Amino acid sequence: MNGAYRFGIEEEFFIGDRARRDAGRTKTKDFIAACKAEFGDAVQTEMLEAQLEIATPPLEDFRAARRVLGTLREGLGRHAERNDLVLLAAGTH
Repeated sequence: MNGAYRFGIEEEFFIGDRARRDAGRTKTKDFIAACKAEFGDAVQTEMLEAQLEIATPPLEDFRAARRVLGTLREGLGRHAERNDLVLLAAGTH
């Protein structure tokens, strides 16, 4: 490591069923499996079945963070749409 400050970003999403407008419990397994297949450990399940987290690797550059987050968000959105799900970005500090 060259001494540069490194950081990672995590984001949490609630998974909703597009048609029923409630938690997407019946469709989450296929959705999460597809996301993990594409993005590996950058996608993690959370305490609730209808919740997941994305995380960047340690980065030194805000432009790289924006690029990685954009790729992850776009991919989750694409997989959600294919599974008739919606995502709600939410988190607590």
